[in-house]
Parts: sequence; structure tokens; C-alpha cells
Amino acid sequence: GVVPGYDGFVVDLETAIRMLKARPINERVVRPFLIGRDLVTGDGTPSRYVINLVNCDLLSANQYAEPFAHVKENVFASVLEKAEPGASHDSGRSGHIQKWWEMWRPREAMSRKIRELNRFIACSRVTKRPIFVFCDREICPDNAVLAFTLSDDYSFGILQSHTHWLWFVTKC
Repeated sequence: GVVPGYDGFVVDLETAIRMLKARPINERVVRPFLIGRDLVTGDGTPSRYVINLVNCDLLSANQYAEPFAHVKENVFASVLEKAEPGASHDSGRSGHIQKWWEMWRPREAMSRKIRELNRFIACSRVTKRPIFVFCDREICPDNAVLAFTLSDDYSFGILQSHTHWLWFVTKC
């Protein structure tokens, strides 16, 4: 799944609803955000939302006024701080200043593949017993979620099979 990299990309339900009601276009970038805990301890329903401005240049990102303003207010300063020369943070973040409105690791290829499907299969990355669920393509998986870009029942059955369980126990 994706790695937001900064807390400002993740919003609670109340904030997401406010952004979605402000302008219908915001639903393109304010998406349900599935974390591993939602799969393991809940019913698989995302408990929060994420602002995903991937593949937007600065001008395009601005058309989503409320999400963009939230990211600018809650993320920009942190990105700037970590991009400064001599910052004590990992150097991989120094180039992030060029697209500060995007998540740190947006996993563009995975997101593109998921959007081509009606649904995908997800499982928590940290678990004793893998629980696989089908997720709607509108859901954005966190990096604590393994996203399988498969939408068919046959693949789901293989992942749930005893043979896969034996492989899982042996390899994981």
C-alpha cells in the first residue's frame, strides 16, 4: 500500500465529510484509507481517509481547494524541514519538496492497477492468520496492507486455501 509519510495526509471521518460536502470533485482525491488494524480488529471498513493528490501538478492539485489547503497547512512545513540540507532525516525525503502535495510513497503503479478493477483483495501485512477480503477500488490501502490486484473469486479461493496456508506458515 501507500506510505503517506506525513500525518497531514490522513484525515478523520468528520474532516473528510466536510471536504466531500464542500465540493463533489474532492471525492477524486479524498479516499477511504484502509490500514492493517481495520482488517485484523474490525470488519474491514476503513476507519479514516487519506488525501491522495498523486499525478497532480501544482495547478491541478489547487482545483481540490479544501484537500489542498489542508495538505498545505499540515504537511508543507514538515516536508520543507526534512528537505533542508543537513537535516537529520533520511536523504530520500530531500527530493520530496518538488512534489510536496503528494504522499511520500504514492505507489502509482499499484493505484493505477487497482483503479482498473472493480475490486481487489487485501490482507494485513502483520497477522498470525491471514484474513483476505475484497475491497472496493475506491479504497486506498496503507503500507500495512498487502494489496493483491486480483478481482476474481478463483484467486481469492487460492489465497484462502489450505495449500496457501501451508506456504504462509512455512515462509512467513
